[in-house]
Amino acid sequence: MAKFCSHCGAPLQEGNTFCAKCGAKIEADGLAAPPAADALAPIPQSTEQTAPAPQAPAPQGINPYMLENAAEKISFPLMVVLNFGLGGLAWLYYVYTLTNNAHFLAGERRFASGGFAVLFHIITLGIYGIYWWYKIAESLNIALEKRGLNQYVHSPGNCLARLFLGIICFFFGGIVGEVIMGIGASGNSISGAVFGFFLILVGIACGVILLWTPPYWWVKANNACVQKDLFGASQGPK
Repeated sequence: MAKFCSHCGAPLQEGNTFCAKCGAKIEADGLAAPPAADALAPIPQSTEQTAPAPQAPAPQGINPYMLENAAEKISFPLMVVLNFGLGGLAWLYYVYTLTNNAHFLAGERRFASGGFAVLFHIITLGIYGIYWWYKIAESLNIALEKRGLNQYVHSPGNCLARLFLGIICFFFGGIVGEVIMGIGASGNSISGAVFGFFLILVGIACGVILLWTPPYWWVKANNACVQKDLFGASQGPK
């Protein structure tokens, strides 16, 4: 005798333990009990949105803004090598770089931008450099004082004095030394010629030291400010 599901009325197959239509369990008497309510209930869908994965923060102690906008560090040894190798072209590049760095680090523009500073150097055949020599030191000092790096501060007047003394040493050593060498050579005086040559070397050496001391200070100040902004540490050029 055929049996039917007491829940949905579908015919039951012999040997089945569940109704093939509604899934109700077949009891021992051959009748199918209604399926559990939770078995037929639809599975609720989660309405929660998956939160986006958090972005990795910048390393501790580093200012993210400065990572993108920081004034660049400058290598002083490379600066010297390029200037002796390329002369004025390399110096104009460093005028541009130091000027823009000084404006950024000081947080204000106290004289021409890097591009105009280079242009004024060219137009005035270097005479503008006297004014620039003073103002670059002034701007970097402001940047240093804002960061509490007073140990790197050097007065603009001191820098300007070294510029003039360096030029004087070059001229004195070159002109006077050459004159003495000429007198010694014309009078067959070896000692006079040697002394004149020695005077030229001393003048050049003193001039180089005097003229390159302020740029060394500026590079050191620039790099100390960049290091302070990035890592909160006072360190000079590496």
